[in-house]
Amino acid sequence: MDKSTIRYIVRRLLISIVTLLVIVFVLFMMLKLMPGTPFNDEKLTEAQKAQIYAAYGLDKPVFTQFLTYVANMLKGDFGISYAIKRNMPVSALVTPRIGISFGLGIGVCIIGTILGLVLGIVAALNRLMMVVLLKLLRIPYPLDPLASSFQLSVHCR
Repeated sequence: MDKSTIRYIVRRLLISIVTLLVIVFVLFMMLKLMPGTPFNDEKLTEAQKAQIYAAYGLDKPVFTQFLTYVANMLKGDFGISYAIKRNMPVSALVTPRIGISFGLGIGVCIIGTILGLVLGIVAALNRLMMVVLLKLLRIPYPLDPLASSFQLSVHCR
């Protein structure tokens, strides 16, 4: 590989990392801006709430909380569940389901690839039949606006 290819790959990886961090930050901020906390229990005193906030780092600045959040995510620590199973690590809830999700994802990729290849071959062999099929299935395709604008430009002259 030459230098320009390596530079391109490195640049794309850096862009992907920055994009991922921005998405994680937006999700983190959306959670922070939601009203309430998992500790909205009327039975807790203010001192107990302060102690819980300190134990989970919720009394620190938001940016420090975000850095802790990202560091914990990279370690595989997604916190503790308060809704599904109390005081159970979220990673313990997610781990048994990863295999199922991965299997579904692979299956969808295989089906999509086969379907895409078949429809691509049909489209290459008989363009008009593919357009009719797309119209019958009501699937939008990019030739519609192009055809309309071409028709308008021809008739307006």
